[in-house]
Amino acid sequence: MVILQSKVFMTEEQRKTILKQIEKESVEPVLLLPNCIEAVNAKVLFECDRRACEKCNEECHLTADIKHAKNFKLSPLGIFIEN
Repeated sequence: MVILQSKVFMTEEQRKTILKQIEKESVEPVLLLPNCIEAVNAKVLFECDRRACEKCNEECHLTADIKHAKNFKLSPLGIFIEN
């Protein structure tokens, strides 16, 4: 899933129009956040590949580090893509 945040104000109608245009070109599901939501301070957790820590805790299966996300890989363009 691709999550986008607009840095300029737009109406809900404009947001929906842009989202439709992006969805036509994207193979991944896309979420364009409304103006009132900021993703900057959001904490995203990924399922861990169990190699993030020197000593993994059996009860912990999450990481905030996308480099250790189980279902993501780094593309040749330097972008993490969900498998």
